[in-house]
Amino acid sequence: MMITTSADVGRYGGLSERYSNLRFFLIPERTPSRQADEVTSFRQARKLLKTYKHITMLLLKSKLGLKPIIRRQRPSLLGLSLINVHVCIRRYFAARDLLAASVNEDIGSVLLADVRDVIFQSDPFEHVTSGRYTGDEILKVKDCPSNAIWIKAAYGDDIYTRLAEKVSVCSGVSLGTLAPMQDYLEAFCQETLRVMQDKCLDTLPVWDQAFHIKMLLLDHFPFQTVPWNGFLATVAQAEAEHLRVNADGLVEVDGRVPAILHQYDRHPPIQEHIHATYR
Repeated sequence: MMITTSADVGRYGGLSERYSNLRFFLIPERTPSRQADEVTSFRQARKLLKTYKHITMLLLKSKLGLKPIIRRQRPSLLGLSLINVHVCIRRYFAARDLLAASVNEDIGSVLLADVRDVIFQSDPFEHVTSGRYTGDEILKVKDCPSNAIWIKAAYGDDIYTRLAEKVSVCSGVSLGTLAPMQDYLEAFCQETLRVMQDKCLDTLPVWDQAFHIKMLLLDHFPFQTVPWNGFLATVAQAEAEHLRVNADGLVEVDGRVPAILHQYDRHPPIQEHIHATYR
């Protein structure tokens, strides 16, 4: 199952011909605005109204303890909408709802993964017994600029300081048995809603990594973490000498063939080999 938007389906349409069992789950998109046809003054007025709305919600929250209502589609006058949240976060809501609607299907395990930079070299579920698994990164939170920026923006300097010395985990791939993964998706969605209400903001950017790191490393949400060179290899921060293509055309990481190779596109020779092999 590929979770995407209608605008991106065309990019992946060719996969349906190769994989007959592939299905698409479409996330609703915002109605296209007419900003291209609007005069500058009107656009400025819209921006100003959004700013006033944000300030009003913050005041209502701080003075009266009123949290904004969050809707799936069009927000209320002083409310928020999930449809404004970045698709990298909304995909978790889609996955949660998709699994909840599949109660009559025989689903033993679940894998959530990015699309662009993930390949499978063997069956990843052979490594899953029970619970949840996610990949370790190599660097500490403080040593990865993107992780540091996202955490500071989502949670502030205090939370960042408490996380700075911890080795990061990656939200790009998570897998496990059905019930534990459903629990994770529900917790992730609740964390998203909490941040939205706390900030009175629904235009959340790609903070899925920040949420994942905070949930696992600070809130201690139970996960089994896989070393960056384990069966789930997360290799963006790895030096080039750790990766090689073996005689069978499979990518090895530190001499072993991982079932899941994530972030291979940070290594141009490996990316070239994979694209030549699988495209």
